[in-house]
Amino acid sequence: MTNQPYLSAKILRPSTQVFVMALLCVLTMVATQPAQAQTYSVLHYFTGAGDGGNPTSLLVDQHSLYGTTPAGGSSSYGAAFKLSQGASGWALTTIYSFLDTDESGAEPQSLSLGPDGRLYGTTAADITITDPALATVFSLTPPATPCRNVVCSWTQTQLYSFPNLEQISPPLIFDGSGNIFGTTPNGGTDLYCYQEFGCGTFFELSPSGGGWFLNTIYDFETEWYPNAVVSDNAGNFYGDTIGGGSNGYGAVFEFSPNGRYWSETVLYNFTNGSDGGVPFAALLRDAAGNLYGTTSSGGGENAGTIFELSPAAGGWVFNVLYNLPARSGYASQLSMDSAGNLYGTTRAGGVGYGTVFELTPSNGSWTFTVLHAFDLSHGGNPHSGVVFDNAGNLYGTAYHGGIAGSCEGVGCGVVWKITR
Repeated sequence: MTNQPYLSAKILRPSTQVFVMALLCVLTMVATQPAQAQTYSVLHYFTGAGDGGNPTSLLVDQHSLYGTTPAGGSSSYGAAFKLSQGASGWALTTIYSFLDTDESGAEPQSLSLGPDGRLYGTTAADITITDPALATVFSLTPPATPCRNVVCSWTQTQLYSFPNLEQISPPLIFDGSGNIFGTTPNGGTDLYCYQEFGCGTFFELSPSGGGWFLNTIYDFETEWYPNAVVSDNAGNFYGDTIGGGSNGYGAVFEFSPNGRYWSETVLYNFTNGSDGGVPFAALLRDAAGNLYGTTSSGGGENAGTIFELSPAAGGWVFNVLYNLPARSGYASQLSMDSAGNLYGTTRAGGVGYGTVFELTPSNGSWTFTVLHAFDLSHGGNPHSGVVFDNAGNLYGTAYHGGIAGSCEGVGCGVVWKITR
């Protein structure tokens, strides 16, 4: 059952754009392939008012969905929300509205579930005002007693603010001791990249004396603009960069701890040929140690690729699993189900407004299936990937679409579900 609270909408200011978007031309959205019929439903239509607008992330736990919107909320600077299913359907609760201050931050980008049960996330800097809010890392703590209101504010705590940085690459990840690891797509000591703002950093935040201590583990130099990292059980971290590397089209890297120090190893350099290039999404790591990712250009249709990087004796083996269809826009970070199938979204393609896709292995090859093609009226242009519940159902968000006329005429986005 679809839930549509917040009947009034308001005009929103444009969200601050991620700076690296300016490095590439906007990918056009043209219909290319028919969508296959699936059991698709919208759980919430955002209005751009108190519930938020233009969702960019989604997180699932045993009982609820959580996510962020960089627009909307009580002050129009973004919101964090909780979506739960009850007897009468799905209901959204705004758990925090961001205020565009140094204490609160603005334009939340993602949420991660910490080992202590709190939600952790990042905000982008807002450079449109005289005293801009900074890019921050924050936590959200639920109320001590259950709250049943539409607006049920959690306690937000700012853990660290990054001066002179526009964004932190979402999402954050944790080690067993509760330390937070992440990357920034700019900053660092190398001022070669992006108008001398730096090529990016790999950092650790550690709790210390009631606060948090920042340790910049690595300043990127020859690889530029890192996406978020993933980790293994040995404490190694893996990631990819949008640019740089030996060919200028991005690279896949590994960070390994070595006593008090860390060593970086480049596992693969993209050529923007048949292998693809310019990856805009973080990697996925499976239980066998294989890395999966997507690129935004190159490949057979020059629309990017879905690739696998597998550990082998003395190195890594790169393999293209599938060439994304023409005019797909770039694809999200991938997710994998228990059967080894891969899932993701594209921001364009389908009937023009993006798709949800499945990639299924069979006899040494992979079959690409469009599970849903967005039509804007029920969502469009998804920025997030796919998450699963325990029953194997798929969930995600769409940045645009939904209620006609809201959010500059293209809709404020939706939360969706595909029942399997």
